[in-house]
Amino acid sequence: LKHAVDLFQRTVSELVLNGYSVNTGLFRAVPQFRGVIDGGVWNPERNSIYVSFNQDKDLREAIARTGVKILGAKGDSAYFIGGEDAATRATDGSATAGRNYRLQGKNIKVAGTDPAVGIVLIDEKGTETKLPMDMIAVNNPSEVLVLLPADLTDGIYKLRLTTQYTSGNRQLKTPHVISQTIVIGNTTEGDGDIVDDPTA
Repeated sequence: LKHAVDLFQRTVSELVLNGYSVNTGLFRAVPQFRGVIDGGVWNPERNSIYVSFNQDKDLREAIARTGVKILGAKGDSAYFIGGEDAATRATDGSATAGRNYRLQGKNIKVAGTDPAVGIVLIDEKGTETKLPMDMIAVNNPSEVLVLLPADLTDGIYKLRLTTQYTSGNRQLKTPHVISQTIVIGNTTEGDGDIVDDPTA
């Protein structure tokens, strides 16, 4: 199939660049020239070639048969682009218990009425700790600054942020869920991977 497509494209290109008008049924390609050719001499600074494309019969008929189904407005995506330990300025996923951790991303402001909305820390045993909203010091669409609990034990945690925020004047019906791995203490595991929930 790739060979056939490549051959088709090469043939159309060669014909058009040799001055032919090519009609494929889907489109009509016509070579055109810009500029006045003075004295029968081509001047690249004043003259140029371009190709105009117009939809043809087959494509027009296909368009006429096409129906449109309105599925609703597409929700804005939300994702992390990084994180920073406010105590050490480290951006490798390490964090300090009892200190602020800065999250950066797009549409990450914690907002909405769904019970799941908020920030949750999940330890290696799967125990979840939801942080009170008053532990979020900065809550902006591109930056969230959260105070980590002082009693966190050393280990690897998943920081999960759930929000219904969008850039418009409405809230998402289904919250976005995004997560990032953070490491408390001197554990050697973990790399601060950022993971987007594929269902969000």
